This record gives sequence, structure tokens and C-alpha cells, in this order.
Amino acid sequence: MKSLFAICFLFAVQYTYSQCNCSTTSGWGIVTSTYPVNQTVSCGYEFITHPKDTVNFYTYFNCKPGVVCNSTYRAELKKDGALIRVINPFAFPFVNIFSFTGNYSFTIYPSCESNACSSICTLYFKVQ
Repeated sequence: MKSLFAICFLFAVQYTYSQCNCSTTSGWGIVTSTYPVNQTVSCGYEFITHPKDTVNFYTYFNCKPGVVCNSTYRAELKKDGALIRVINPFAFPFVNIFSFTGNYSFTIYPSCESNACSSICTLYFKVQ
């Protein structure tokens, strides 16, 4: 009886994993920003901004087409390559006011249910 339970439990875990995993075809949606004007950009875009400006954007990650999955995120903010903030969990929209000049990067790491995805999205901010 114990071995039958273990087999059923293992099957359920594997079945869930195969249903909600990271997409290799859809992935990141468009990035929508209202800074400095309403615009759509892609991951990798560099914003030119100034101290005290409010910068915001929104995007999403499609886990697997045709399967209902919840995307979750964690994020890292770096200034001149040094990690200054980890946000876990992270929720959109991203809203930030940069206080100091420098080169910033904001990297978002998606997960589909509990499966970490390798497709990240990084946006850059040159604050001058």
C-alpha cells in the first residue's frame, strides 16, 4: 500500500510540472512605459532619464500557450553593476524615482508556478 501511494504522488508532481513550465515560444510580452511618453519597447531597452523623474513600465511573461499558469517574478536593481536592491516577490508595474546619476539595470526573473525560467528581461536606465 505504501508503494502505491508513493507512485501516485510522484506521478502527480511530474504531471503538474509538465503542464505549467516555461514557454520556449511566447515568453515576454511587450514592455509598456509612460516615460518619457507613452511607448512600447522590448527587453534590453535603455531609458535616458534624470534624477527625480518618475519612471514606470509594465510587462508580463507568458508561461505556456494554452495552459493556465501563474507567472511570478523576482527582480534585481543594480547601479553601475553593483546590486542595490532585490525584490522578491516582484509585482508590476515597476515605478521608481532615481535619486542619483549613474547607469542602472533592472532585471526580472520569471517563474511559472514554481518552475524558474531562464528567459530574463533586463531594462537599462541611464540617469544623467
